[in-house]
Amino acid sequence: MNTQTASTGGRERAVARLEGAMEDLTRQIRTYYGVVAQRVAPGLQPATFKVLTTIDRMAPVSVSALADALQADKGQISRAITELEGRGLVRRAFDPGDARVRMIAPTDEAKQKLVEARSPFHLLLQEALEEWGVEEVDQFADLLAKLSGTIRAR
Repeated sequence: MNTQTASTGGRERAVARLEGAMEDLTRQIRTYYGVVAQRVAPGLQPATFKVLTTIDRMAPVSVSALADALQADKGQISRAITELEGRGLVRRAFDPGDARVRMIAPTDEAKQKLVEARSPFHLLLQEALEEWGVEEVDQFADLLAKLSGTIRAR
């Protein structure tokens, strides 16, 4: 076996390990989203919860920017916003720079519910990373962001 073949085989194994780890983490995150969504509002679907958390992170945000960030259809995002607004979790306001655009932001109630609902997972994550140095956590976050950006760009 030549060096190129050994290197390729090693990369393939490493990528397969990464893929398996990401699948496992994705399952755990989906479970978390389902549980936390119910803490925020009984009957709230995980996908709608994801819209709410993205609004919270990006607020104030337009429907177009939200759809781009979530790589979702504007109609789907609009329906989720309507549901969230009906539950008192988001509010819409006209963009002062362009009256044709509505900006979405979480209500104070939503912000409080998100903090309360996320706290058990946040604590779990802190405990899971307890033995990691701050630099390792930062490096891991940077690598995940880099991977996410690379995948998004393709």
